[in-house]
Amino acid sequence: MDTRKVFPAGHLQVGDAKRWILLHPQPIIKDSWQDDNTFRFVVVNPVIQGQEDGLNIFPPAYHVIVHGDWFIEYDITTPILVQFTEDEVNALLTVADYE
Repeated sequence: MDTRKVFPAGHLQVGDAKRWILLHPQPIIKDSWQDDNTFRFVVVNPVIQGQEDGLNIFPPAYHVIVHGDWFIEYDITTPILVQFTEDEVNALLTVADYE
């Protein structure tokens, strides 16, 4: 699986237990099925898969749907590597700002 260097926006925290690395600082523009209290974000699971060139490698990005309260900690200042398949790169490049 290929990797791509990204500059995450920080961490997305939902409730007391859910926490992801956030790849874009804003929710994705709402689709017609979403109500006013439903948000989608592009995230990666914060489980390190390895290292390459001194950067941590994380599993592939995905969308997470959030209902209710959430907050963002803008606390990541270094790039990371995210694993991608070619299809995922094409789908997510329009959502997140990649280097």
